[in-house]
Amino acid sequence: MLLSLSGLVLWAFAGFWRFPAMLPEQFVLLHFQSAFTQMSTPLVNTLSIGAVSTAFAVFLTLLCLEAEQLSDKPLSHFTSFIIYLPLLVPSIAFLFGLVWLQQLANHQSEFF
Repeated sequence: MLLSLSGLVLWAFAGFWRFPAMLPEQFVLLHFQSAFTQMSTPLVNTLSIGAVSTAFAVFLTLLCLEAEQLSDKPLSHFTSFIIYLPLLVPSIAFLFGLVWLQQLANHQSEFF
């Protein structure tokens, strides 16, 4: 496994690499430079969505646990659902993204 990962790292930095050669002719950062120039907006979006959803999840969890401590009653099923809701939302959004990608790959114009 370590050998395959090292081959992947080598391939990421390889420039032009002819078939029978053991190593590439040159090592370049061109692949990473082109990716980094286009990555700023998606990275900011991802970090902001992650920070907001994490803060929301922590807030809801602390609120539910504090209510449980103050009332000396166990959590109801609805309250447990509220606690686990932030864990379910990202997977639901990811599933919609997969469906959208599949529809796009099949060149279908309708989503339902």
